Amino acid sequence: MTNPDTPLPPWADLLIADLDDADRAAEQLTSGLSEDDLNWHPAAGAWSVGQCLEHLAITNEVYLPPISASFSAQPDSVVQEITPGWFARWFMQNFIEPSPKTKRASAPGKIVPGQRVGLSVVQRFRQGNDAVREMIHRAASRETFGAGALRAARWIIDQPAGLYSMENVLGF
Repeated sequence: MTNPDTPLPPWADLLIADLDDADRAAEQLTSGLSEDDLNWHPAAGAWSVGQCLEHLAITNEVYLPPISASFSAQPDSVVQEITPGWFARWFMQNFIEPSPKTKRASAPGKIVPGQRVGLSVVQRFRQGNDAVREMIHRAASRETFGAGALRAARWIIDQPAGLYSMENVLGF
């Protein structure tokens, strides 16, 4: 986890703010709903609010572990900004961002929600977002570590041969 006194990089703040907004929206949307209300379908073949939340919860449960594992296997490095590549931008513009041009596609089978969901789906959705927040903090911690290592490397270049500690690098 990052040090609470160390500010997160801008990309991390933005992602966490989006997750916070999604949590609030889910709570507001489902507050006071019965299980039947949560499972109401606006049209034949359309998902209910509960199924949409379950789809997002399952997506986090399925995809976060391999994302986290691939992240852990990478060397530490400084990440100032995250810029989506061409495919990610195309995917977001065509399938994620709500607009008249957004395409509809079936969800992959492993992240299709069940026919009926329970009220606990809101908690599962929030737990998935909490897992994403944790991954963001881990990424920010790696960035902080990387920035410290870079500072030490820049400092040591001008020093005579000898044994030094981080206190020396930081001027303590």
